[in-house]
Amino acid sequence: MDKMVSGLLRNPLVLTIARVLIAGPFVMAGAFKAMDLGSTAGYIANGSAAFTLPFATLLAILVIIVEIGGGFLVILNRQFAAVAALVLAAFCLFTGVFYHLMPADIASLGDQMNQNVAMKNFAWAGGLIGMAALAKR
Repeated sequence: MDKMVSGLLRNPLVLTIARVLIAGPFVMAGAFKAMDLGSTAGYIANGSAAFTLPFATLLAILVIIVEIGGGFLVILNRQFAAVAALVLAAFCLFTGVFYHLMPADIASLGDQMNQNVAMKNFAWAGGLIGMAALAKR
């Protein structure tokens, strides 16, 4: 049974579906951020209790590039897909800690929604590390 399941999971179509499921939301999130760059920059500038980031608009553009570009690289499993997956994993860990577990609004520090989003970010990071391990070399 293990060999059958292992063989199924190594099927190129199954791996493509897995890549789309894990990286597709980054492409969509980047596109939504690009449609409202001002709000994205404002959130980057003021979203964390740990620190305030300068050059918020420039960082917002960088985040959009990372999410859309990295997402497509992981989905297409092309050159640099493993690096893109690791960059997206680091992005998930950073935003999980500094924007969801340490929000600027200290009153929402124990907010269940922020904690849930942080845990999802950590799970995504784990999945992306797995994608990096499976990426074509």
